[in-house]
Amino acid sequence: MSSPEDFIKQAKAKEILEAVVAEMGGSVSPWERSRAIGLWDYANVTIGEVSIRVGASSGLIVSVNGHPFDPDMKHNDNFESVRKSIQKVFDTGI
Repeated sequence: MSSPEDFIKQAKAKEILEAVVAEMGGSVSPWERSRAIGLWDYANVTIGEVSIRVGASSGLIVSVNGHPFDPDMKHNDNFESVRKSIQKVFDTGI
């Protein structure tokens, strides 16, 4: 069962992601609720002509193409980590 705090953390994860994407000149599609266990919402991020799948959890984690860690193996739970993760995907295609 989800608590109000879970929804607040998930909203913060979305806010971080959306701020990074805006800075990078991209867009975020509408969020979709996951059917999996746990509170995850998913969306597509488009920057230029490239789209990637992202997720936001109730644990304040952002997944980028299914990866919850940045290139330094730190959780994607802050602006810089999320930015590094998205940039890595666009630089390497991973």
